[in-house]
Amino acid sequence: MSLKIQRIIEDLSDSDAEIQTLALTTLTRLSLDDSVTPAQLTELRNRLGQLCSAGNGDIAFLAKKALNYVDGGARHQQQAAASQAGPPADSQLTGRQIMSELARQSDPNRLATLLAQLRRAGEAAVLGDIAKFLKHADDRVRANSVEVFEDLGDRTHIPLLVPMLNDPNNRVKSNVVKALGRFGDPQVKEYLASMLDSDKVAMRESAVYAIAQLGKLDVEDLLVRAASDAYEGVRMRAVKCLADSGSEKAINALTRRIDDNDPTVRQQAIDVLAAKGVNVQELIEQRRELGLVEPTSNLPYIPTPAAKPSPEDEEFQARVREKVEKTLKLEILNIAQELREAEMRARMARLLFKIGVDTFEMCRRGELKDKTLMVHYYEITKYQDFLRQLSKKTEGGDGLKTQVLASGLEQYRAKMRASFVRLGKTLAQAFRARTVQVQETPELAQFVKLVG
Repeated sequence: MSLKIQRIIEDLSDSDAEIQTLALTTLTRLSLDDSVTPAQLTELRNRLGQLCSAGNGDIAFLAKKALNYVDGGARHQQQAAASQAGPPADSQLTGRQIMSELARQSDPNRLATLLAQLRRAGEAAVLGDIAKFLKHADDRVRANSVEVFEDLGDRTHIPLLVPMLNDPNNRVKSNVVKALGRFGDPQVKEYLASMLDSDKVAMRESAVYAIAQLGKLDVEDLLVRAASDAYEGVRMRAVKCLADSGSEKAINALTRRIDDNDPTVRQQAIDVLAAKGVNVQELIEQRRELGLVEPTSNLPYIPTPAAKPSPEDEEFQARVREKVEKTLKLEILNIAQELREAEMRARMARLLFKIGVDTFEMCRRGELKDKTLMVHYYEITKYQDFLRQLSKKTEGGDGLKTQVLASGLEQYRAKMRASFVRLGKTLAQAFRARTVQVQETPELAQFVKLVG
Protein backbone atom coordinates (compact mmCIF):
# COMPACT_ATOMS: atom_id res chain seq x y z
CA MET A 1 0.00 0.00 0.00
CA SER A 2 2.80 2.41 0.85
CA LEU A 3 4.22 2.14 -2.68
CA LYS A 4 0.78 2.70 -4.21
CA ILE A 5 0.19 5.82 -2.12
CA GLN A 6 3.61 7.14 -3.12
CA ARG A 7 2.72 6.60 -6.77
CA ILE A 8 -0.54 8.52 -6.21
CA ILE A 9 1.26 11.38 -4.42
CA GLU A 10 3.66 11.74 -7.34
CA ASP A 11 0.86 11.62 -9.90
CA LEU A 12 -1.07 14.32 -8.02
CA SER A 13 1.85 16.60 -8.90
CA ASP A 14 1.79 15.61 -12.56
CA SER A 15 1.26 18.40 -15.09
CA ASP A 16 -1.33 16.32 -16.96
CA ALA A 17 -4.88 16.76 -15.61
CA GLU A 18 -5.91 13.28 -16.77
CA ILE A 19 -3.14 11.66 -14.73
CA GLN A 20 -4.18 13.75 -11.71
CA THR A 21 -7.80 12.68 -12.22
CA LEU A 22 -6.86 9.00 -12.31
CA ALA A 23 -4.91 9.37 -9.07
CA LEU A 24 -7.74 11.27 -7.34
CA THR A 25 -10.48 8.82 -8.33
CA THR A 26 -8.36 5.84 -7.27
CA LEU A 27 -7.43 7.33 -3.89
CA THR A 28 -11.02 7.29 -2.63
CA ARG A 29 -11.29 3.59 -3.51
CA LEU A 30 -8.27 2.57 -1.40
CA SER A 31 -8.28 1.71 2.29
CA LEU A 32 -5.63 3.77 4.07
CA ASP A 33 -4.12 1.27 6.52
CA ASP A 34 -1.09 1.33 8.83
CA SER A 35 1.30 0.73 5.93
CA VAL A 36 0.80 4.37 4.90
CA THR A 37 3.37 6.36 6.84
CA PRO A 38 2.58 9.61 8.70
CA ALA A 39 4.96 11.44 6.37
CA GLN A 40 3.03 10.16 3.34
CA LEU A 41 -0.29 11.21 4.87
CA THR A 42 1.07 14.68 5.53
CA GLU A 43 2.40 14.97 1.99
CA LEU A 44 -0.88 13.62 0.63
CA ARG A 45 -2.96 16.15 2.59
CA ASN A 46 -0.71 19.03 1.53
CA ARG A 47 -0.94 18.12 -2.14
CA LEU A 48 -4.72 17.62 -1.98
CA GLY A 49 -5.08 20.96 -0.22
CA GLN A 50 -3.24 22.64 -3.08
CA LEU A 51 -5.40 20.91 -5.69
CA CYS A 52 -8.58 22.07 -3.93
CA SER A 53 -7.78 25.52 -5.35
CA ALA A 54 -6.90 24.26 -8.84
CA GLY A 55 -8.16 26.24 -11.80
CA ASN A 56 -9.61 23.03 -13.27
CA GLY A 57 -13.04 22.70 -11.64
CA ASP A 58 -13.12 18.89 -11.83
CA ILE A 59 -9.67 18.57 -10.29
CA ALA A 60 -10.69 20.89 -7.44
CA PHE A 61 -13.93 18.96 -6.90
CA LEU A 62 -12.23 15.55 -6.86
CA ALA A 63 -9.45 16.88 -4.60
CA LYS A 64 -11.99 18.09 -2.05
CA LYS A 65 -13.68 14.68 -2.08
CA ALA A 66 -10.33 12.95 -1.69
CA LEU A 67 -9.31 15.26 1.17
CA ASN A 68 -12.62 14.57 2.91
CA TYR A 69 -11.92 10.85 2.51
CA VAL A 70 -8.36 11.05 3.84
CA ASP A 71 -9.39 13.23 6.78
CA GLY A 72 -12.60 11.30 7.48
CA GLY A 73 -11.26 9.49 10.52
CA ALA A 74 -9.85 12.61 12.10
CA ARG A 75 -13.08 14.54 11.57
CA HIS A 76 -15.12 11.69 12.99
CA GLN A 77 -13.05 11.82 16.18
CA GLN A 78 -13.44 15.58 16.37
CA GLN A 79 -17.20 15.31 15.95
CA ALA A 80 -17.40 12.63 18.64
CA ALA A 81 -15.43 14.83 21.02
CA ALA A 82 -17.61 17.81 20.18
CA SER A 83 -20.79 15.85 20.86
CA GLN A 84 -19.50 14.92 24.31
CA ALA A 85 -18.60 18.54 25.03
CA GLY A 86 -22.12 19.70 24.16
CA PRO A 87 -23.69 21.56 21.23
CA PRO A 88 -21.72 24.38 19.58
CA ALA A 89 -22.52 27.93 20.61
CA ASP A 90 -24.18 28.83 17.30
CA SER A 91 -26.81 26.11 17.69
CA GLN A 92 -28.10 27.96 20.78
CA LEU A 93 -28.65 31.23 18.92
CA THR A 94 -32.17 32.33 18.04
CA GLY A 95 -33.11 33.35 14.52
CA ARG A 96 -33.05 37.03 15.54
CA GLN A 97 -29.58 36.67 17.08
CA ILE A 98 -28.28 34.96 13.92
CA MET A 99 -29.66 37.75 11.74
CA SER A 100 -28.00 40.33 13.96
CA GLU A 101 -24.68 38.47 13.69
CA LEU A 102 -25.03 38.17 9.91
CA ALA A 103 -25.41 41.95 9.64
CA ARG A 104 -22.07 42.45 11.40
CA GLN A 105 -20.04 39.74 9.66
CA SER A 106 -17.98 39.91 6.45
CA ASP A 107 -15.88 36.72 6.75
CA PRO A 108 -17.24 34.18 4.19
CA ASN A 109 -16.62 31.15 6.41
CA ARG A 110 -18.47 32.75 9.32
CA LEU A 111 -21.32 33.84 7.06
CA ALA A 112 -21.69 30.32 5.65
CA THR A 113 -21.79 28.84 9.17
CA LEU A 114 -24.44 31.30 10.35
CA LEU A 115 -26.59 30.67 7.27
CA ALA A 116 -26.44 26.94 7.93
CA GLN A 117 -27.71 27.62 11.47
CA LEU A 118 -30.48 29.87 10.17
CA ARG A 119 -31.99 26.95 8.26
CA ARG A 120 -33.03 25.46 11.62
CA ALA A 121 -33.66 28.56 13.70
CA GLY A 122 -35.00 31.08 11.17
CA GLU A 123 -38.46 32.02 9.95
CA ALA A 124 -39.81 32.89 6.52
CA ALA A 125 -39.89 36.57 7.51
CA VAL A 126 -36.07 36.79 7.33
CA LEU A 127 -35.81 35.72 3.68
CA GLY A 128 -35.98 39.29 2.37
CA ASP A 129 -32.75 40.07 4.21
CA ILE A 130 -31.10 36.83 3.05
CA ALA A 131 -31.66 37.47 -0.67
CA LYS A 132 -28.50 39.60 -0.89
CA PHE A 133 -26.38 36.57 0.03
CA LEU A 134 -27.60 34.76 -3.10
CA LYS A 135 -25.22 37.02 -5.05
CA HIS A 136 -22.26 36.73 -2.66
CA ALA A 137 -18.83 36.11 -4.21
CA ASP A 138 -18.20 33.02 -2.06
CA ASP A 139 -19.61 29.68 -3.30
CA ARG A 140 -20.39 28.36 0.19
CA VAL A 141 -22.30 31.50 1.14
CA ARG A 142 -24.43 31.30 -2.01
CA ALA A 143 -25.03 27.56 -1.59
CA ASN A 144 -26.07 27.91 2.06
CA SER A 145 -28.29 30.89 1.24
CA VAL A 146 -30.18 28.76 -1.28
CA GLU A 147 -30.69 26.08 1.38
CA VAL A 148 -32.21 28.70 3.71
CA PHE A 149 -34.75 29.49 0.99
CA GLU A 150 -35.29 25.76 0.39
CA ASP A 151 -36.18 25.18 4.07
CA LEU A 152 -38.05 28.40 4.82
CA GLY A 153 -39.38 29.47 1.42
CA ASP A 154 -42.21 28.45 -0.91
CA ARG A 155 -43.33 28.66 -4.55
CA THR A 156 -43.35 32.46 -4.45
CA HIS A 157 -39.53 32.36 -4.36
CA ILE A 158 -39.16 30.39 -7.62
CA PRO A 159 -38.56 33.55 -9.75
CA LEU A 160 -35.78 34.57 -7.35
CA LEU A 161 -33.97 31.22 -7.62
CA VAL A 162 -34.38 30.39 -11.33
CA PRO A 163 -31.67 32.89 -12.48
CA MET A 164 -29.23 31.06 -10.19
CA LEU A 165 -29.42 28.02 -12.46
CA ASN A 166 -26.63 29.76 -14.39
CA ASP A 167 -24.34 29.65 -11.36
CA PRO A 168 -21.05 27.94 -12.33
CA ASN A 169 -20.67 26.21 -8.97
CA ASN A 170 -22.01 22.64 -8.86
CA ARG A 171 -23.15 22.77 -5.22
CA VAL A 172 -25.00 26.07 -5.69
CA LYS A 173 -26.74 24.78 -8.80
CA SER A 174 -27.73 21.45 -7.22
CA ASN A 175 -29.14 23.29 -4.18
CA VAL A 176 -31.16 25.54 -6.50
CA VAL A 177 -32.55 22.49 -8.34
CA LYS A 178 -33.41 20.82 -5.01
CA ALA A 179 -35.26 23.91 -3.84
CA LEU A 180 -37.15 24.27 -7.13
CA GLY A 181 -38.05 20.58 -6.99
CA ARG A 182 -39.43 20.96 -3.49
CA PHE A 183 -41.41 24.01 -4.61
CA GLY A 184 -42.93 22.02 -7.47
CA ASP A 185 -41.26 23.72 -10.44
CA PRO A 186 -42.44 21.65 -13.46
CA GLN A 187 -39.12 22.18 -15.28
CA VAL A 188 -36.90 20.63 -12.62
CA LYS A 189 -36.34 17.50 -14.72
CA GLU A 190 -35.01 19.66 -17.56
CA TYR A 191 -32.63 21.38 -15.14
CA LEU A 192 -31.29 18.01 -13.98
CA ALA A 193 -30.88 16.79 -17.56
CA SER A 194 -28.86 19.90 -18.35
CA MET A 195 -26.55 19.19 -15.40
CA LEU A 196 -26.06 15.60 -16.56
CA ASP A 197 -25.13 16.90 -20.02
CA SER A 198 -22.26 18.89 -18.50
CA ASP A 199 -18.68 17.94 -19.32
CA LYS A 200 -17.84 18.64 -15.67
CA VAL A 201 -17.70 15.64 -13.33
CA ALA A 202 -18.70 17.81 -10.37
CA MET A 203 -21.87 19.02 -12.09
CA ARG A 204 -22.95 15.52 -13.13
CA GLU A 205 -22.40 14.02 -9.68
CA SER A 206 -24.24 16.93 -8.06
CA ALA A 207 -27.18 16.26 -10.39
CA VAL A 208 -27.50 12.68 -9.13
CA TYR A 209 -27.08 13.93 -5.55
CA ALA A 210 -30.03 16.31 -6.11
CA ILE A 211 -32.11 13.46 -7.54
CA ALA A 212 -31.43 11.36 -4.44
CA GLN A 213 -32.48 14.22 -2.18
CA LEU A 214 -35.70 14.91 -4.08
CA GLY A 215 -36.86 11.31 -3.75
CA LYS A 216 -40.12 10.67 -5.61
CA LEU A 217 -39.25 12.73 -8.69
CA ASP A 218 -39.93 10.82 -11.94
CA VAL A 219 -36.42 10.87 -13.40
CA GLU A 220 -35.67 7.18 -13.90
CA ASP A 221 -34.48 7.79 -17.47
CA LEU A 222 -31.90 10.27 -16.15
CA LEU A 223 -30.66 7.76 -13.59
CA VAL A 224 -30.34 5.08 -16.29
CA ARG A 225 -28.18 7.47 -18.28
CA ALA A 226 -26.11 8.39 -15.20
CA ALA A 227 -25.53 4.69 -14.46
CA SER A 228 -23.33 4.57 -17.58
CA ASP A 229 -21.38 7.75 -16.80
CA ALA A 230 -17.63 7.73 -17.40
CA TYR A 231 -16.97 8.62 -13.75
CA GLU A 232 -17.52 5.86 -11.18
CA GLY A 233 -18.74 8.32 -8.52
CA VAL A 234 -21.70 9.24 -10.71
CA ARG A 235 -22.38 5.58 -11.55
CA MET A 236 -22.32 4.61 -7.88
CA ARG A 237 -24.85 7.29 -6.89
CA ALA A 238 -27.10 6.33 -9.82
CA VAL A 239 -27.00 2.63 -8.93
CA LYS A 240 -28.01 3.43 -5.35
CA CYS A 241 -30.89 5.59 -6.56
CA LEU A 242 -32.10 2.87 -8.93
CA ALA A 243 -32.65 0.66 -5.88
CA ASP A 244 -36.04 2.38 -5.58
CA SER A 245 -37.09 1.47 -9.12
CA GLY A 246 -38.33 -1.91 -10.30
CA SER A 247 -38.91 -1.26 -13.99
CA GLU A 248 -37.30 -3.30 -16.76
CA LYS A 249 -35.33 -0.23 -17.80
CA ALA A 250 -33.85 0.05 -14.30
CA ILE A 251 -33.09 -3.69 -14.11
CA ASN A 252 -31.34 -3.47 -17.49
CA ALA A 253 -29.21 -0.55 -16.32
CA LEU A 254 -28.23 -2.40 -13.15
CA THR A 255 -27.49 -5.59 -15.10
CA ARG A 256 -25.02 -3.75 -17.31
CA ARG A 257 -23.14 -2.70 -14.18
CA ILE A 258 -22.45 -6.37 -13.33
CA ASP A 259 -19.37 -5.98 -15.54
CA ASP A 260 -18.44 -2.50 -14.30
CA ASN A 261 -14.71 -1.78 -14.31
CA ASP A 262 -14.96 -0.40 -10.78
CA PRO A 263 -15.35 -3.33 -8.35
CA THR A 264 -17.26 -1.26 -5.80
CA VAL A 265 -19.85 -0.13 -8.34
CA ARG A 266 -20.10 -3.69 -9.62
CA GLN A 267 -20.76 -5.15 -6.18
CA GLN A 268 -23.28 -2.40 -5.38
CA ALA A 269 -25.23 -3.27 -8.53
CA ILE A 270 -25.22 -6.96 -7.59
CA ASP A 271 -26.45 -6.13 -4.07
CA VAL A 272 -29.27 -3.94 -5.40
CA LEU A 273 -30.40 -6.57 -7.92
CA ALA A 274 -30.39 -9.29 -5.27
CA ALA A 275 -32.35 -7.09 -2.87
CA LYS A 276 -35.01 -6.74 -5.58
CA GLY A 277 -35.36 -10.52 -5.73
CA VAL A 278 -33.70 -10.75 -9.14
CA ASN A 279 -31.81 -14.00 -9.73
CA VAL A 280 -28.39 -12.42 -10.25
CA GLN A 281 -26.67 -15.79 -10.58
CA GLU A 282 -28.93 -16.68 -13.50
CA LEU A 283 -28.20 -13.33 -15.19
CA ILE A 284 -24.45 -13.83 -14.83
CA GLU A 285 -24.69 -17.38 -16.15
CA GLN A 286 -26.55 -16.05 -19.16
CA ARG A 287 -23.80 -13.51 -19.79
CA ARG A 288 -21.28 -16.36 -19.62
CA GLU A 289 -23.18 -18.22 -22.31
CA LEU A 290 -23.16 -15.07 -24.43
CA GLY A 291 -19.39 -14.80 -24.03
CA LEU A 292 -19.50 -11.62 -21.92
CA VAL A 293 -18.01 -13.17 -18.76
CA GLU A 294 -14.91 -15.34 -18.45
CA PRO A 295 -16.21 -18.94 -18.65
CA THR A 296 -13.58 -20.26 -16.24
CA SER A 297 -14.24 -17.71 -13.47
CA ASN A 298 -16.47 -18.34 -10.48
CA LEU A 299 -19.42 -16.17 -9.51
CA PRO A 300 -18.96 -13.07 -7.37
CA TYR A 301 -20.43 -12.61 -3.92
CA ILE A 302 -24.19 -12.64 -4.59
CA PRO A 303 -26.48 -11.99 -1.59
CA THR A 304 -29.52 -14.20 -1.13
CA PRO A 305 -32.54 -12.67 -2.92
CA ALA A 306 -34.90 -10.78 -0.61
CA ALA A 307 -37.75 -13.23 -1.25
CA LYS A 308 -38.67 -16.15 -3.45
CA PRO A 309 -40.03 -14.73 -6.71
CA SER A 310 -43.74 -15.18 -7.34
CA PRO A 311 -44.98 -16.52 -10.72
CA GLU A 312 -45.51 -12.89 -11.77
CA ASP A 313 -41.89 -12.09 -10.82
CA GLU A 314 -40.67 -15.08 -12.84
CA GLU A 315 -42.56 -13.78 -15.86
CA PHE A 316 -41.03 -10.34 -15.28
CA GLN A 317 -37.52 -11.82 -15.06
CA ALA A 318 -38.13 -13.74 -18.29
CA ARG A 319 -38.92 -10.44 -19.98
CA VAL A 320 -35.78 -8.95 -18.44
CA ARG A 321 -33.63 -11.77 -19.83
CA GLU A 322 -35.17 -11.34 -23.27
CA LYS A 323 -34.54 -7.60 -23.13
CA VAL A 324 -30.93 -8.07 -22.00
CA GLU A 325 -30.27 -10.51 -24.84
CA LYS A 326 -31.64 -8.09 -27.43
CA THR A 327 -29.66 -5.12 -26.14
CA LEU A 328 -26.45 -7.15 -26.11
CA LYS A 329 -26.64 -8.55 -29.63
CA LEU A 330 -24.51 -5.81 -31.13
CA GLU A 331 -21.92 -6.23 -28.39
CA ILE A 332 -21.85 -9.97 -28.99
CA LEU A 333 -21.31 -9.48 -32.72
CA ASN A 334 -18.43 -7.10 -32.09
CA ILE A 335 -16.80 -9.56 -29.71
CA ALA A 336 -17.30 -12.46 -32.10
CA GLN A 337 -15.46 -10.59 -34.85
CA GLU A 338 -12.40 -10.16 -32.62
CA LEU A 339 -12.17 -13.75 -31.43
CA ARG A 340 -9.44 -15.99 -32.81
CA GLU A 341 -8.95 -19.69 -32.48
CA ALA A 342 -8.99 -20.86 -28.85
CA GLU A 343 -5.37 -22.00 -28.72
CA MET A 344 -4.06 -18.72 -30.14
CA ARG A 345 -6.21 -16.70 -27.75
CA ALA A 346 -4.93 -18.60 -24.74
CA ARG A 347 -1.33 -18.28 -25.87
CA MET A 348 -1.71 -14.56 -26.53
CA ALA A 349 -3.48 -14.01 -23.18
CA ARG A 350 -0.62 -15.64 -21.26
CA LEU A 351 1.89 -13.56 -23.17
CA LEU A 352 0.02 -10.30 -22.62
CA PHE A 353 -0.52 -11.08 -18.94
CA LYS A 354 3.25 -11.36 -18.42
CA ILE A 355 3.79 -8.12 -20.33
CA GLY A 356 1.04 -6.52 -18.22
CA VAL A 357 2.69 -7.53 -14.95
CA ASP A 358 6.00 -6.05 -16.07
CA THR A 359 4.26 -2.90 -17.27
CA PHE A 360 2.41 -2.52 -13.97
CA GLU A 361 5.71 -2.52 -12.09
CA MET A 362 7.18 0.06 -14.47
CA CYS A 363 4.14 2.30 -13.95
CA ARG A 364 4.38 1.93 -10.18
CA ARG A 365 8.06 2.90 -10.24
CA GLY A 366 7.23 5.94 -12.38
CA GLU A 367 9.19 4.73 -15.40
CA LEU A 368 6.10 4.90 -17.64
CA LYS A 369 3.62 7.79 -17.56
CA ASP A 370 1.62 7.19 -20.73
CA LYS A 371 -2.01 8.07 -19.98
CA THR A 372 -3.52 5.00 -21.64
CA LEU A 373 -1.24 2.79 -19.56
CA MET A 374 -2.03 4.68 -16.34
CA VAL A 375 -5.77 4.07 -16.84
CA HIS A 376 -5.18 0.30 -16.64
CA TYR A 377 -2.59 0.68 -13.85
CA TYR A 378 -5.08 2.44 -11.59
CA GLU A 379 -7.84 0.00 -12.53
CA ILE A 380 -5.63 -2.86 -11.30
CA THR A 381 -4.70 -0.91 -8.17
CA LYS A 382 -8.39 -0.62 -7.27
CA TYR A 383 -8.94 -4.34 -7.79
CA GLN A 384 -5.92 -5.21 -5.63
CA ASP A 385 -7.19 -3.16 -2.70
CA PHE A 386 -10.77 -4.41 -3.11
CA LEU A 387 -9.55 -8.02 -3.15
CA ARG A 388 -7.46 -7.41 -0.04
CA GLN A 389 -10.52 -6.12 1.83
CA LEU A 390 -12.71 -8.98 0.58
CA SER A 391 -10.06 -11.53 1.61
CA LYS A 392 -10.20 -10.28 5.20
CA LYS A 393 -13.93 -11.08 5.31
CA THR A 394 -13.24 -14.74 4.47
CA GLU A 395 -10.53 -15.25 7.12
CA GLY A 396 -11.54 -17.42 10.04
CA GLY A 397 -15.12 -17.82 8.83
CA ASP A 398 -17.17 -20.83 7.91
CA GLY A 399 -20.51 -21.69 6.41
CA LEU A 400 -22.27 -20.74 3.21
CA LYS A 401 -21.50 -17.01 3.35
CA THR A 402 -17.76 -17.69 3.52
CA GLN A 403 -18.01 -20.05 0.55
CA VAL A 404 -19.89 -17.43 -1.46
CA LEU A 405 -17.33 -14.77 -0.51
CA ALA A 406 -14.52 -17.11 -1.55
CA SER A 407 -16.12 -17.64 -4.95
CA GLY A 408 -16.43 -13.88 -5.22
CA LEU A 409 -12.70 -13.58 -4.67
CA GLU A 410 -12.04 -15.83 -7.65
CA GLN A 411 -14.39 -13.79 -9.83
CA TYR A 412 -12.68 -10.53 -8.95
CA ARG A 413 -9.25 -12.09 -9.40
CA ALA A 414 -10.33 -13.09 -12.90
CA LYS A 415 -11.40 -9.50 -13.56
CA MET A 416 -8.03 -8.26 -12.34
CA ARG A 417 -6.18 -10.78 -14.53
CA ALA A 418 -8.15 -9.46 -17.49
CA SER A 419 -7.02 -5.95 -16.55
CA PHE A 420 -3.40 -7.11 -16.56
CA VAL A 421 -3.95 -8.56 -20.05
CA ARG A 422 -5.43 -5.25 -21.26
CA LEU A 423 -2.48 -3.37 -19.79
CA GLY A 424 -0.05 -5.75 -21.49
CA LYS A 425 -1.89 -5.44 -24.80
CA THR A 426 -1.85 -1.63 -24.61
CA LEU A 427 1.89 -1.55 -23.94
CA ALA A 428 2.68 -4.18 -26.57
CA GLN A 429 0.71 -2.33 -29.26
CA ALA A 430 2.33 0.98 -28.32
CA PHE A 431 5.76 -0.69 -28.40
CA ARG A 432 5.03 -2.12 -31.85
CA ALA A 433 3.86 1.29 -33.08
CA ARG A 434 6.91 2.93 -31.46
CA THR A 435 4.75 5.40 -29.53
CA VAL A 436 6.18 4.19 -26.19
CA GLN A 437 9.89 3.57 -25.69
CA VAL A 438 10.76 0.62 -23.43
CA GLN A 439 13.48 -2.00 -23.47
CA GLU A 440 12.52 -4.97 -25.63
CA THR A 441 11.83 -8.12 -23.63
CA PRO A 442 11.45 -11.67 -24.96
CA GLU A 443 7.69 -11.33 -24.49
CA LEU A 444 7.49 -8.11 -26.48
CA ALA A 445 9.59 -9.64 -29.25
CA GLN A 446 7.30 -12.65 -29.32
CA PHE A 447 4.22 -10.41 -29.51
CA VAL A 448 5.62 -8.49 -32.50
CA LYS A 449 6.39 -11.79 -34.21
CA LEU A 450 2.89 -13.18 -33.60
CA VAL A 451 1.00 -10.16 -34.87
CA GLY A 452 3.31 -9.71 -37.83
